[in-house]
Amino acid sequence: MQKRIIQVINHPLISGSALLIVGTFMANIFNFLFNISMIGTLSASDYGVLASLASLILILALAAESFVPSIVHFSGPFFAKKQYDILKGLFLKFTRISLLVGIVFFTAIIFGSPFISSFFHIDNSTVVILLAFAVLLNFTSVVNRAILQAELTFTYLSGALVVSSIIKFIAGVGLVFLGLGVVGAMLGFFFSYLFLYLSTFFPLRHILIQKTRNYNIGISELLRYGGSSSATIIGLTFLITTDILMVKHFFDPYQAGLYAVLSLIGRVIYFFCAPIGMVMFPLVVQRKTKGEKYNSIFLASIFLVLASSFGITLFYFLFPEFVITLFARSNEYLVLKPYIGLFGIFISLYCLLTIIINFFLSIKKTHIVWPIIIISLVQAILIYLFHSTFFQIIYISLGSVIFLLIILLFYYLKLYGQRR
Repeated sequence: MQKRIIQVINHPLISGSALLIVGTFMANIFNFLFNISMIGTLSASDYGVLASLASLILILALAAESFVPSIVHFSGPFFAKKQYDILKGLFLKFTRISLLVGIVFFTAIIFGSPFISSFFHIDNSTVVILLAFAVLLNFTSVVNRAILQAELTFTYLSGALVVSSIIKFIAGVGLVFLGLGVVGAMLGFFFSYLFLYLSTFFPLRHILIQKTRNYNIGISELLRYGGSSSATIIGLTFLITTDILMVKHFFDPYQAGLYAVLSLIGRVIYFFCAPIGMVMFPLVVQRKTKGEKYNSIFLASIFLVLASSFGITLFYFLFPEFVITLFARSNEYLVLKPYIGLFGIFISLYCLLTIIINFFLSIKKTHIVWPIIIISLVQAILIYLFHSTFFQIIYISLGSVIFLLIILLFYYLKLYGQRR
């Protein structure tokens, strides 16, 4: 029995997920303290502006993260074979691509800053410029982090996440305290991302010292997998960010600030579950490369996500007032009490959806992109048309995720139902 327990603990999915969960948990303690400090220091309207900018950063950061499946997919097999010279060639190739895309987004944000400021009712254009720099850093650093993920270097990734969140907390809170307001908070994001980028070169030195051996990825192969996987991740991201952006546009600043706090509380569930998908993806890729069984990794990931997400959601239903006061020590946020549990269900199902989508991408089933893109667009259209209450917005988001889950579960049963 003891031997079996040790085997379970040492399983790469369990140990890797545990490392990332611990690192993410510690990082999110400082993210939590950062947000609590912002809620307590900034006005509700200013926090609504910060939450909108943070949502834009999340959307564009996850647009950058959409490169991760491609990078892990192409580099994972070479880690399995320990061909580090080819890995260096891939690193340089993907870095050039991500830097180019980052510059395009940076330029678009700079030139589109008047529209962004108008749409989100932002008076200070400086924060939009800082947004552009934060996005550029995300695109330039995503290759480093994806290579480390493909190598299963979760210890270093966890440590870097913790330190970067500490930097965001210290810099952001300090600068806001000095009177810089939302600009100071955005500088906290910038310094955090800068550290995360520079720090990831250290564990990659054993690859970077190699002679470069080029590996030619066919344009058709790169577009077929890379384009589809990127569009899939972007569509997935919109499912969890469209609601915040629409609320900021249609509701008054005070209501937008309330919804931003609700979203923050709900995303605690996502922060706990996201590391499981990060570990699962490269494990499935490497096992598939070696011809080993990988379906058990996926099923174990599903179990871990269900256990953690619905456990937290149950707590939200049972103790909503405690949860709200934990995040926002002000009675004005107690009006969110009716929404906490329902929003927890939405995020829990979204976490389950991310595991299923990442599994399909890891085994090259990229045509799942079409239902994801279509449903994310339908969600945005429905919220645009029906947004009179928070309940309407949450139900539309919840229904979109449920519908997509049904489609993908049927597809999974079609692939594996007859094998078991």
